[in-house]
Amino acid sequence: MSRTPRVSVVIVNWNCKKDLPTCLAALERQTERDFEVVLVDNGSTDDSVAMVRRDFPSVRVIEVGANLGFAEGCNVGIAHARGEWIATLNPDTEADPRWLEELLDIAREGGPRLGMVQSRIVFRHAPDRTNSTGVHVFRNASFVDRSFDMPARDDEPADEIFCASAGAALYRRSMLEEVRLPTGYFDKTFFMYFEDVDLGWRCRLAGWSARYAPKAVVTHTFHGSSSGRGDTFVARQCNYNRARTLLKNASPGLIARSLPRILMELGWSLRAQGPEALPIYFRAARQGLAERPRVRKLAQVPRRAVESRWFERRTPGSSAPRISIVVASYNYGRFLGEAIESALAQTLPPIEVIVVDDGSTDDSREIAKRYPVKLIEQANAGVSVARNRGARDAKGDYIVFLDADDVLEPEYLARCWDALRTAPPDVAYAYTQMRMFGSESGIYESGPFSRKRILEGNLVNVSAFLRRKAFEEAGGFDESLRLGLEDADLWVRLLAKGYRGVFVKEPLLRYRRHGRSRNSLDRAQVEALSWRRRIAYPRLYWADILLSPGQAARAWLRAR
Repeated sequence: MSRTPRVSVVIVNWNCKKDLPTCLAALERQTERDFEVVLVDNGSTDDSVAMVRRDFPSVRVIEVGANLGFAEGCNVGIAHARGEWIATLNPDTEADPRWLEELLDIAREGGPRLGMVQSRIVFRHAPDRTNSTGVHVFRNASFVDRSFDMPARDDEPADEIFCASAGAALYRRSMLEEVRLPTGYFDKTFFMYFEDVDLGWRCRLAGWSARYAPKAVVTHTFHGSSSGRGDTFVARQCNYNRARTLLKNASPGLIARSLPRILMELGWSLRAQGPEALPIYFRAARQGLAERPRVRKLAQVPRRAVESRWFERRTPGSSAPRISIVVASYNYGRFLGEAIESALAQTLPPIEVIVVDDGSTDDSREIAKRYPVKLIEQANAGVSVARNRGARDAKGDYIVFLDADDVLEPEYLARCWDALRTAPPDVAYAYTQMRMFGSESGIYESGPFSRKRILEGNLVNVSAFLRRKAFEEAGGFDESLRLGLEDADLWVRLLAKGYRGVFVKEPLLRYRRHGRSRNSLDRAQVEALSWRRRIAYPRLYWADILLSPGQAARAWLRAR
């Protein structure tokens, strides 16, 4: 290794003893040898530093004594690095032996204003699926991983991208020095998440470019470093940092368009974290605005020009949606707009929204036509028929059946997606906590076979995040159930098929409780499931007996 290495690989560690041996051993196998490894330890308590010094003596360890976060940890590493290029790498990754060589090949071809090179990051649990090939930014202020969960292909082109994801990226040292602010190369106020979007945006404004290196492959344990921080940590951190990023880098027009999104996320954060979320939001806004004049001085390209070139429009009906949200509506015009807006505000693209109007006599159809959704009209045939019709037209591999008077929190799809795609194959749906409109304290679990929910006539809320394949195998909704409990019937049939769910412990759905009269006609039908179905689905029958003996007895008598 040369005295002044071409590349410095910076790794920020916080209690990653179980992951670091794999990560560092992979670096020892690199075909490119002109590099150094700088490990910044953020006050770990798991003996990871001692392990690194014992087993990987060539690694330079910088101990900072406290958890400064990913952004400031990277800044410390960059300050101690000697390389012409800085590679940032998460500790829960494993780099292919040609990783650095492939990154440098793209860097060499890119010219003097190429400042960022992105690896192809794939999931450790599913290496044939992509975690990230860079960053996509949408005009509704969504920041998402490019090619997220798409099949990993070997023939991808080395495209220009907006910016790199810092989990496995290469940055030109001279660029970092040029765009450095008092808050650091990466803005230390971000702590973690979106600090790479902020840096990439700043670099774009300063006239630098980014490329994707498809052959520079890294496997990644998704959210491995944040898995022990609580159910809502990632979502809250992203919400705060989105506000910072926009106020610091965006044009006034984009900030104005993003304001409803920011306010919606503020409301979610207040419900998830309580009153202490408000000063955190104010501090994030103040910090973003304080840095805005400094970013303006760095800019060589107008803000609107960058946004026009790189920021995509959210078009839920566009090509290849991953997720379809089906909204069945019958005379819910007074609520429908809010439900659709909550679907369109989701942070996880690509999606499509399908509204099936079940013969409404109010203004529901006119309201639906105001939004970029697909509208299907039919004569009144019941909610089950409407939902099945929407599912037949849906293009996504996953479906959410949203009631027309319910509202999803912006992170609903992202949180359910995180839970479902890392689960075993027999897990067919993700379900969340719910909060009733008008109640800031009452949180209800929408999980299957909750005794309280069965007795209330709602086994699982219909808005579970569901694999399309499982829905089709279960036969869809029973169209003989017109007015209620069709969702309960679907979930017990999924159970009978051997499927189960995964629970996301966050209140990500607001619902309106319907009167008992709405379900009264169909309650008898569900209780009176035929004797043959009871024999065919013994697990359902015994679950009923264990959880609701009275209901099971009534069903037994009616079936006979």
